Amino acid sequence: MSRDRGDYKRPAKAPNVEGMITLKVDNITYRSGKEELEKAFSKYGEVGDVYIPRVMGSSEPRGFAFVRFLNRNDAEEAMRAMDGVELESGRPLRVQEAKNKRPDNPKNIMIQEEEILIETEIDTETETVIAIMTEIVEEEIETEIDLEIVIAIVTYQETEIMIEIETETEIEAETEIGIALEIEIALKTETVLKTEIAQEEETEIEKVKIAIVTFATNNFIEL
Repeated sequence: MSRDRGDYKRPAKAPNVEGMITLKVDNITYRSGKEELEKAFSKYGEVGDVYIPRVMGSSEPRGFAFVRFLNRNDAEEAMRAMDGVELESGRPLRVQEAKNKRPDNPKNIMIQEEEILIETEIDTETETVIAIMTEIVEEEIETEIDLEIVIAIVTYQETEIMIEIETETEIEAETEIGIALEIEIALKTETVLKTEIAQEEETEIEKVKIAIVTFATNNFIEL
């Protein structure tokens, strides 16, 4: 993007911000202006100063700003309320208390702005790394969950198979017991039949003997 040096103005002398509480507002767009920020933050208390650093040699904003409050309670309330809020320009703001104060000497402003820009870039890179690591961890967690589900399914199927095998074994055992009982009953029945047949044969023999004795007696025959 080309820079219009004709619109560049030297930094004005820094206002007296002694005692003010400074909030650093990140993720503002190139369309964000001082008036928009002042209007949004002044809902939470009196704003003493709004400063938007510019790219050196250009009027283009660097993507962050400083909003200063006269009262710490107001600043803390604004920080909690405005963090993550989207302005009309359309980006969610990141608001925190500034670590460095704006220098009183205008010559040092650009030096500090470079330091803040580097710090902002580092923060952005850190957030990117954290996002990537979070995504990797989430994928690993999902993989572990999928593996646990697969193990659970396999375990369930194995349990079902074992139950079926045990059931079939029990049925086979019961069937064998039933067959053994039938065989035992059949053997007992056969024994009873043999006993009855033997008794009948003995009875017939007795009858024959009696008949012979009777016949001999009647005919005076000695046996």
